[in-house]
Order: sequence, then structure tokens, then C-alpha cells
Amino acid sequence: MPPTIKQQTFSASIVTPLAQVTVVDSDEGDCNVVDFCRLATTQSTSTPSRTVYSDAAWRRTIIDTGPTATNIVATLKLLATQQYYPALATDPTGVKIPILDELQITHPDDDHIGNAAAFLIAMCDTDSTTEYVKNCNVVFSQIPSLYEKPTITATRPTFLTGSDGNDLNWCAYTASVSQSWREVMEKSGFALDISLYPQNDTILGWDFDNFHAEWDDDTQNRVSKPTCTLYYMSTSDAVGNKLKPELEAQVRIFLPEQGNLEATLKLKKDKKKAVRKWWEVSVSKNRDLLSSVSREVPLTEYQLESKLQSSEVFDLEPWTSGRPLKRVRLPQIAKLMSNMVTRQPLATATSKAINSNMKSAVKAEPHIIHSVNQVLELGTVITDLNKKDTKPNLKPVVPVAKQIIRPKTVTGLKSAAGYQYTIGPSVAQYKTMMRTIMLNRWALAGIGRLNSPGSKNILDGETTNRSSIVTMFERHDVYTTTTSPPKTVDASFSMLFTGDAFDKACDIRDTLLAWKSDIFNPPTMQVDVLKIPHHGSDRSTSSGFYSFCRAYVYFVCGSHCNTHGNPKLSTLEAIVKGFYGQRAPGNQPFRLFFSNPSAGIDWTSSTGNTTSLSAVRGILQNPVLKPSNTFSPTGYYYEMYRLKTSTAPGYASFGQVLLGKDAANNLVTWWDPSMWVKMIPTFPV
Repeated sequence: MPPTIKQQTFSASIVTPLAQVTVVDSDEGDCNVVDFCRLATTQSTSTPSRTVYSDAAWRRTIIDTGPTATNIVATLKLLATQQYYPALATDPTGVKIPILDELQITHPDDDHIGNAAAFLIAMCDTDSTTEYVKNCNVVFSQIPSLYEKPTITATRPTFLTGSDGNDLNWCAYTASVSQSWREVMEKSGFALDISLYPQNDTILGWDFDNFHAEWDDDTQNRVSKPTCTLYYMSTSDAVGNKLKPELEAQVRIFLPEQGNLEATLKLKKDKKKAVRKWWEVSVSKNRDLLSSVSREVPLTEYQLESKLQSSEVFDLEPWTSGRPLKRVRLPQIAKLMSNMVTRQPLATATSKAINSNMKSAVKAEPHIIHSVNQVLELGTVITDLNKKDTKPNLKPVVPVAKQIIRPKTVTGLKSAAGYQYTIGPSVAQYKTMMRTIMLNRWALAGIGRLNSPGSKNILDGETTNRSSIVTMFERHDVYTTTTSPPKTVDASFSMLFTGDAFDKACDIRDTLLAWKSDIFNPPTMQVDVLKIPHHGSDRSTSSGFYSFCRAYVYFVCGSHCNTHGNPKLSTLEAIVKGFYGQRAPGNQPFRLFFSNPSAGIDWTSSTGNTTSLSAVRGILQNPVLKPSNTFSPTGYYYEMYRLKTSTAPGYASFGQVLLGKDAANNLVTWWDPSMWVKMIPTFPV
């Protein structure tokens, strides 16, 4: 039996409802459902009046889906289809289940993207469940396909007559790749160069000089203009038959700022063996996903074919088309032809030899390659689901810097005060991640190389974590009191979700400084709610970050019950030390919510060889840092909570935390005691 989804209600003291955050136990990963109330309150009295609810008042976002596990998929589907937004104490009726506006995957790592594809498959299984994800934005780092088969097209032949008395029968053939692949490749930092060649050895009496290339780009600078046009002049064989050209296309991929050739995809038929079509993929079962998914096939298993078939070639005789060819009078045919420069192969200085056996040179951690496959799988699943009769219209979105999700205009209601700011990785960092991913994938496929001077080629957790999305939810409720004199009150509210963002090289801090703080003042940033970065790891986030970024409520997602052992004691110490002599608004304690039901228990592996001490226990039993029951100017006033262990087979633990403001503009935090357990210095907890 699935667990019961309770309808939560804001307490009577809450005047301004703000958010409902549902934390899902996702083992060592992240998985949170954020329901954000984005409508402004009316401003006619000395305190904000209650928010007017409507379907548009709430925006639902799922941030990450945890590592691959069927119980997380089942739990997410249950929450997406049965969890209402919270009711007001004075009006407990009329609430609804919001649709999912956004599924956000902060970065390509299994403990964040693990269930994304399976969740969407489960949601689009029936018409009724599809309704909850229709038009959903799926935000993730879209990885380009390894290759794309160019399209070779022929334009209608033309008969040219020049003033110099020369006539020319000609036909233009163009090779190109799709705009979508080109755009994703360019965002990943690559430039494409397409060549179109005749296959000289397959055509009797072929004259290479009959091909002339016209280019849209300056090839010296490797500007990405992935089209190539060849002009073919009519020729005849020894017995007078018109020859039809057979062409091959070649795609060269460059790092434009370095001029390095990284991969060459020569697309032609291999006549020595039967070839698999380029679109064929193998199908395998991915652990315990709900559905079989497509997998990449290494390119070493086959070569690609890109040739013009006879049916695609125009015969250049005027009468074969059924109507006369267009005649164009040009001043100088000879001059026209002399200006068409024949394409030459790249100099050997820039087209270094590509190792045919690259697998030994791959510098990628295996679990990251697995996560890359999950990203590709997600893109394939979105495409396939959108073809179903249920028509979910899922919308893949590439994270970009400073993307603002603006609320919809609601007829009859005041302007929305709530905004969602998605801060994507910097352009340079995003390109570094995507370039490193592609270099390793090409190397695995045997079509690229890894020894690019000046570029970082190791594909590890640091590379992907540095490209994690950071998201801020903000409300800007401003009202004027009726006191004498009147006073303007800023009832702002903010929640910061950080994924696995990296701070030791100041990636997060620099972003937030430019975003929220005055760099000429002390570098501090106060938010109401913080989902701490990278499960509380001390490898990626320094203790200094928690001095810079402070919150009243903390969410800690992850588990120490593994070899990683997160959160680290040093991380919790850095957070708790900031509570010294302080208290949250409304004389409340600071609060930390942990997704791991075993957060307060030391862990030993099944073999007994590995032990991970509970950082929570280390803090709560520290004679200096342990929490005080009441506020003291010389103490630490805070509380720690963990999720209860799930009692429903096949489902993960989860629990809601409700956030709002009271009439005095103080943050009010409420949680369901049937889902959360308070951890105290007396153990076990």
C-alpha cells in the first residue's frame, strides 16, 4: 500500500503563505519538491492580508531525482499526482494539486539525475497522470550526440550563358547538419567544419577540377558555419553518357579558441563489411529503471554512410526535368569559375593524427560516464514521450546564466511578487564540462583524441559539480503601515537551492556576490532557507561559505551511510558556529532538516571494513556546540530533525516543511511530526 499523502494546512498565525518543501530520502543524493507561492498579498492594511489563492498562485518544481531507485520513482509519482498545496487555516477548502512546472536536474551526476527519465515515463503512462506534467520544462545540461549524419541536397540545375561566349551546365550540392545539433555543439564550445568531396574512385573519368567550393566562413579562424556547397559542371564519359556525382561529407570538430582538431567524422560507406545504420541503437535494461532505454553504440562498431543516391541526383540535360532550365546571363563565366576556390585538406599541423585505439587514453571516472548516458537517455525519453498520443509536450531547456522564471499574469489578481532565478553555470565553466564530456566520449568511440594542449580532459565529479545549477526562489512583498508616520515594510523571503555547486574556487561565492551583495560591503548574504551544497561535503564547499551565506532554515540532503560520509562534521560545525548568540526571527531557534532517516546513527559497512561516524551525533554531543533548549546570548539555539523511516514497501521516506510569515513579518516554520523526528543529544536518535 502506498503511503497516505496528507493535506497540510498553514497554522492560523501565518498571514502570508510562502512555500511547501517536500524532502525525499534519496540516499546519498538530492530530491526535493518545491511548491512556491508566488502571488503578492494585498497592501491595504498595516499588515499583509491573506494571499488570494488560485491555480496560478503556486509553482511546483522538482529539483533533482536522486540516484537510480524504483522507490524514489514511485514516491515522486505519488507526490506529483496526489500532493496538494497547503490550505489556509481560515479556508481549508478549494486547494488543488498543482501541475509540475519544472523538472530541474542541477548537473549530470547519477545521484541527481538517476530517476529523471523513469519518472517522466511513469508520469506519461496514462492520460490522467500525464496531465500533471503537460508543458513541463525539463531543465538539464543537454549533451550533444556524438555525431550527426549530414544532409546532402541538390538544387535545381541551371544553364548559365556568359557574355564571353562560354556556357555552363551546373548543379549545386550542399552538405549541412541540423541547426539543433550545431547550436548545442556551439554552446559546448566546439566549432564545426563540413567538407563535401567527390568519391573519385567510384566514377569513370571523374575530373576533380569540376568541383568548386563556395564557403560561408573564414576557415582560418574556424568560424562555425556548418554548410558547404559544391558546384558541379556537366561531364561525359567516353561514350557520351552524362556522369552523376557521388559525394561524401566530412565533419571536422574544432576547439576554435585553440585551433585544435578534436575529432573527424568521415561519413562514407564501408564496402568491406555490412554496416549498421547510424540510427540503430542497442537496448539494455538500466538497473531497476521502469523501462528499457536506448544506449549509445560505440562508433567503432560501424561507419556511417552519407552518399547521394541516383534518385537524388538531377540529370543536367534540359529536357529531363520536363521543362526548360532557367537561363541566367552572367558577365563572365570564366571569372565566376576562377573565384570559386577548390577546397583543400587541412594542413597536417592542425589535423594531428587521431589514435585509433583511444579507450586506454580515456580520463573519465566510470560513474560520470554512466551519468552522461543518463543525460542522453533523458533527452531520448523526452523525444519519445512527446510522440505519444497523450502529448505531454515536455520542453527541454538548457540552463543559462541568470535565467529568470517570471510568473504568469493572472487576470483579476495583483501582480505576482514571487520570482524564481535559475543561475546556470558560467559560460566558460559550462563549456569546460561539455567539452570534457565530448572529448572522452569521442575517445571511447575511437574517433577523437584527448591530448589537447591547454584543455582539461579529466572528466570527474569536480568537473560536473562546478557546472551545477543554483536556484533562488524570492518573494518581494512590500506594504505600508497605517502608523504615524507610515512605515514601509519589506516582507521579503528567499530560498536558495545549490545542487552540488563548487565553492573552493569561489564558483558559488562569486556568483552570489555579483547577484545579491554589495561587494564594497562585508561579503555576507542572508536567505531564509538554504539547501546546502553537495550534501555537506567539505571537498567542494569550504567552511567559509557558511560564514558568507547564512540562513534560518537548512536542508541537508545526503547520507553518511556510504564511503563518501556526507555531511561532514566540519560542514555542520561551520553552520552551527554561526548560531552563537543568535536566534531566528520571532525568537525561534534555527532549524536543520536532514533527508537521511539514519542521520544520527554511526554507520558500518556490511563487510565491517568501513565505518562512517554520524556528523549529527558529533555535533549534538559536542559539549560546546550542542543546542540549548532556550535562547542564550552565549549559547547555540537550534534544532535538528530527520525523516522517519518509511514503513511503506516500495516507497521512500518523505516529509513536508511549510514556510510562511506571521503578522509581525516573522518567518514561521512548520513540519508534520508524523514525518519528522527531532534529534536530541540523548542517543540513539
